[in-house]
Amino acid sequence: MRIILLLLIAFCGVILFGNATNAFFNVLDFNVVPNDEKDDTKAINDIIKRVYESGGGVLYFPAGVYTVMGSVEILPNVTIQGVWQTPHGQEYLGMTDNIKGTVFAAYGGRNNPYDEPLFNLYSSSSIRGITIFYPEQDPFDIVPYPPSIAISKKALSVKSISVENVTLVNPYIGIDFSRPHELHYIRNVFGCPLKVGVKIDGCTDIGRIENVHFNPNFWTFFASPGRPIGYMSENLIGFIFGRSDWEYVLNTFVWGAKIGYEFESSGCNGNFVGIGADWCSQSSLLVRDTQAPGILIVNGEFVNASNCSGPTVDVKAGNVFISNSSFWGPTQQIASISNGVVVFSTCNFLDWDSENSGVPAIEAKGGSLIVQGSHFAKKGLAIYIGEKVKTANIFGNVFNDSHFMINKSNGDVEIGLNSFLNHLKK
Repeated sequence: MRIILLLLIAFCGVILFGNATNAFFNVLDFNVVPNDEKDDTKAINDIIKRVYESGGGVLYFPAGVYTVMGSVEILPNVTIQGVWQTPHGQEYLGMTDNIKGTVFAAYGGRNNPYDEPLFNLYSSSSIRGITIFYPEQDPFDIVPYPPSIAISKKALSVKSISVENVTLVNPYIGIDFSRPHELHYIRNVFGCPLKVGVKIDGCTDIGRIENVHFNPNFWTFFASPGRPIGYMSENLIGFIFGRSDWEYVLNTFVWGAKIGYEFESSGCNGNFVGIGADWCSQSSLLVRDTQAPGILIVNGEFVNASNCSGPTVDVKAGNVFISNSSFWGPTQQIASISNGVVVFSTCNFLDWDSENSGVPAIEAKGGSLIVQGSHFAKKGLAIYIGEKVKTANIFGNVFNDSHFMINKSNGDVEIGLNSFLNHLKK
């Protein structure tokens, strides 16, 4: 009787879940051989189709270089799995023989960023343990390419896509998840993107990004004076967030970008912990707008480069709450607030007004501002409150001297219990 019951359970499982096998496939068994410099695009797509038709599974690529001249479709329930132990940093101009593990050498879409991406993801598809390298990308003459990893345009509904343990050595656009989808997961991604690192948009259910770091060291930091660093500082946006309903972001970093984190007007809300942007040429954090729940930033560090063209934090509109974060570097202004609600709580403001021209650390032109429990290390004007500011609360902070603020607002501005390092209190 027990045997009959077990058989019935197994039979019902087949009916409910199809013939999913979670099988393991090795590309070597299908005559795809690394390091032979042949175009593997068609062969890889054919194998993935067979894996998908068998119910899905893991397609394993042993260490070596696989040449891809076109685009690969990672169909539903298929995982691309390679060999990847650490992010492979490069400090020199290297070809694929200098990069270890499973390497995909990408050639397709040169000079056309709108061409098909290198990898297209479908629901429940994933990429794990690979390195992507563009052998024809020249740090002395950078040209556009399509994204390395994106959501397939052919997919009508995409859920539960993931990218884990991936090195993006020198992509023009790294990961583009800007089509309608839910539940993306991006973890342990490193590299030197040149135009866009990660772009998220159209996400209507919780997405997660963890431990993603972008730095020229992952390609060729010392290629030549100003290259690729100069190009990145003029073009790169590390992380772009459009529509995303409660994004969770943990331990991310970008160095040498034009903009570290950009929140587009299509609206994001989310929890951002331990994020950083260093040596940005325009803004470390640019917020065009947010959803009503806002952007919650904790344990951040934001640094603008010398001769930067904008404030470290530039809030055009939206609700932004920044806590336990630090701001330093040779910037003119730490924060500019045009509208919205912005809160700085227990933050450390080390330096601003690099040209000593009287620029405040924080300038609120409109909206509402709260600064509480924070430290301002430099003498001079710390906070400017403009005429259009509706409300402001400057409470319980430490300033370097008593001449810390100019208030032009006719709104409700409350100031109290602040202390001053030079002991000159009014």
